[in-house]
Formats: sequence, C-alpha cells, structure tokens
Amino acid sequence: MFNKKGFTLIELLIVIGIIAILAAALIVGLNPAERFTQARNATRWSHLNGMANQVMAYMVDEQGNFPACITGTEITTPPGSLDGALLSDCDVALGVDAPDDPGDGAYRIGWITEDSQFIIWSTAQEALDAEVWVIQ
Repeated sequence: MFNKKGFTLIELLIVIGIIAILAAALIVGLNPAERFTQARNATRWSHLNGMANQVMAYMVDEQGNFPACITGTEITTPPGSLDGALLSDCDVALGVDAPDDPGDGAYRIGWITEDSQFIIWSTAQEALDAEVWVIQ
C-alpha cells in the first residue's frame, strides 16, 4: 500500500492554471484604466466645485462683479480645450492658488454671455469626453 501525501505536479499545474484564468478575467472585468480615469475625474469635480465656490465668494464680496480674469472670455457650451482663460490667471483675484489638473490638462474659466454665468472646466480630453465642468 502506498501512503500518498501532498499533490502531484499535474494537480498543482491545473490549480495554478485555473487561478491564472480567473485572475485574467477579473482584471479584464475591472478595467483598471477606466477606474484611474474615473478617479482623476472625481478629483477634477472636487477641484472645480471648490474653485466655483471661490468665484461665488468673490462675487459676494464684490457686489456681484465677476473677477477681471473672466471678462472678455465669452464662450459657448460645451467648452473647448482652448476657450476661456486659464484659471491660474485668477489666483490673485480669488486669493487662492488654482489646483493642478491630475492629468494632462489645465483648468479654464469662461463667461457664458447669454446666461450671465461662468463655467469652469478641465482641458484634458478624458474630462471633456466625460463633460466634467461646473456652470454657476
């Protein structure tokens, strides 16, 4: 009689193969590139909402007047990547430093004349595709 202890090489290879197939299916199902894009866009939303609040606070302090960096930046929605002024140009007026975009874009701000509103957006293509902007 043989006393079998442990696993054979074939059994181990089959288990490793099954684990590899399940891991590959999990990685494809989760799509990490899309998750990183969603994380960057969530960061952009947070930055844009914070800066929109700063512009609104400026307008309250200045009796409804927009910062000078917005004047002359009439745009239409949806915004393009080269429309408007760089949000970093408003640093002095708003009293805070504009945050950096988490990707390859920049934050811009513009004036929508027909609605008397301003819009802040990111010029990164993934943000433009996802329509990441704030209109106040």
